[in-house]
This record gives sequence, structure tokens and C-alpha cells, in this order.
Amino acid sequence: MSTQLLDTQIVVNGLFHSVKDGLLIYTEHSTDQVFVNNSFCTMFGYTCQLFHDGNHVGVLPPDLLQQVREDIPSLFELPNLAEQKSLVISLTRKNAQNIKVAIEHGVFQGEKDLLHIFILRDITWLALLEKRKNEAERILRHDIKNYASNFEQLAAHIIAKSDNANVTQAAELIKEAGSKLNELLDTDLDNFMLETGKFQLSRSDCNLNKMLSGTAAQYSFSSRSRGIQLSYQHEELNNGYDIYYEGDCLLLERLFQNLIKNAVEASPDGKKVEVAVEEQAGFVLFSVHNMGVIPEEFRSRFMHDHATSKQNGHGLGAYTARLIAEAHGGRIDFESSEESGTTLRVTLPRPHTES
Repeated sequence: MSTQLLDTQIVVNGLFHSVKDGLLIYTEHSTDQVFVNNSFCTMFGYTCQLFHDGNHVGVLPPDLLQQVREDIPSLFELPNLAEQKSLVISLTRKNAQNIKVAIEHGVFQGEKDLLHIFILRDITWLALLEKRKNEAERILRHDIKNYASNFEQLAAHIIAKSDNANVTQAAELIKEAGSKLNELLDTDLDNFMLETGKFQLSRSDCNLNKMLSGTAAQYSFSSRSRGIQLSYQHEELNNGYDIYYEGDCLLLERLFQNLIKNAVEASPDGKKVEVAVEEQAGFVLFSVHNMGVIPEEFRSRFMHDHATSKQNGHGLGAYTARLIAEAHGGRIDFESSEESGTTLRVTLPRPHTES
């Protein structure tokens, strides 16, 4: 029994034109001869009368090639495309309908010259689906925040009016739960905006000493109740001068709050938590140290989304701090050991300063 091999050109033709993504190919030194498949033509609404002979697969006729050049010039801008392997752009079909297209660009060696191949995928419906999803999440978040705020207000009213200790205690728990839910929703939204690069920093001169003094005072009560000494080093490091940093003050305050709160919670009772901020050449360095230890198996995931070693933690504090530092062009480093405890260092570059 003999096996008859399929003609290579037939196989290539079949593969080329059966792919659902649009394909466009041309050589390194000449864009006068451009190959496309049927899916490319369908995607953009062209009626492609492609040239087919024994040597070519789907060659665009000159008049149609000129139209493609005019409609989609970005596909022929090699200097720009060479710098990126993929991009998402909005293009216009022949009927003036806008579509969103993901384009993958690659290069391979032909018989005589390098060939550039472009794989085009219509993601219009995916973009629309993502938009609808974001709208639904925004509405849901808004509604939940309203309910949480109502719980807080109702609980505060009960606390103010009730003379029953048990009722007051229960109302305080409800009020605290509503407050935490609101905080969690705000943090989750900010993290999403920071992750996707959609958050616009509102920069102004931030007095870091005032900010850190207030944050340290905020957690001093819970520290003292466990015998923890919360120490803020400022004057001895900076000769008593305030340090100002041009950044988003609200975000930076949240960064400091998260890291100091985590340090106090992680510290063993009766130990010291040290907070410091100092100027360095072109940088501001903030550090917080406690004698707690980050479990070794957890260190590789530390400061990742929802990563926590605490029983009731949600793992957003350190992760949010990292996103805020990175949004300012900075970074967070840490070291942890049984002997020395844990130190986190936040390095924030001065704006317009090379790091």
C-alpha cells in the first residue's frame, strides 16, 4: 500500500486561507508584493481577487494593495513595528466601522530575504465585553459602598442612643465591619487603576515628617496596649528639618499607613518598631523595622496580590504599598531573619532625577 504525499503548495494554501486570523506578509526590502489570506480581506471588508499561481499564495493586486496602504499605514511602518512584537490599535473597515485589532508581528527567513508576518485578530467584541464588565463592577462596587455606609451610619446612631452595653458593643462591631468593607473596596479599585496604569498621580509637595508623625500617633495606642514601643526617627537623621517630596500625598500616606500597621501587627509583644525617613542623593528613603519574621516559605510571594501569612488578613497592605511606590518610580525591598527581624525599605526617586 503506497502513501501519496500531498503537494506542498496545496497544504500551504489550505493552512494559509483556513486560519481565522488575518495574515499579511511581505519581504524586508520590498512591500510591492504583499500576501494576505481570505480572513484579512473579510476582516476589513475588502473584496479580494487574489492572484493564485503555482508559486504564490494570495498576492494582493496593485490597486487593492494601494488601498490597504492608505487604510492601514501602520502595517507598513517597519521602523516603529520593529521595536514591538505586538500592539492593539483601532482600525477602520471599508464600511467606516471602527474595529479594535490586536496585531502580532514576527520575522522569519524566506528563500532569499527576511519576511515580515502580521497576524491580525479582531478583538472588538472582547473590548466591548471588558467595558461592560468594568461598568458592572463599578455599579456593584457603588451599591455595596452605599450599603456599607448605611450600616456605618445606622450603627453610629445606635451607639449614640443606646444605654445597653451589649447593644452598643454589637453596633460597634457592625460599624467597624462597614468601615473595613468601604476601605477594602477603595483599596481594590485603586490597586486595579495602579496595575493597569490608569491611575493619574495628583502630585504636590508632601511633608513626609508630618505625614509619618500622624501615622505613628495613629497606631501608638494599639502599640502601647501590647507593650510595643513605636519609634519614629527624624530629627537625629535630618537635623530636625522637614522632608518634602513631590508625590501623590494621599497615596503616600496610605503606603506609610499600610507598612507601619503591618509592622505593628507583626511585631512580638514588648518589642520595638522603628520608623525612619531620610534624604539621600536624589532619593528619599523610608524604612520600618520590627522584630517579627516573615516565614521563609512566604517570602517569594511577599508584596504580591492577596498574599498574607496572617490568619484574618486579606494581603492587600504590602501589595498596595508596592504599587504606590512603583507608581512614583520607586521600589520596596525587604530583608528578614530570626536574628534581626524584618526591615522594609521604600526608595522614592526625586521627580526628574535619574535613578
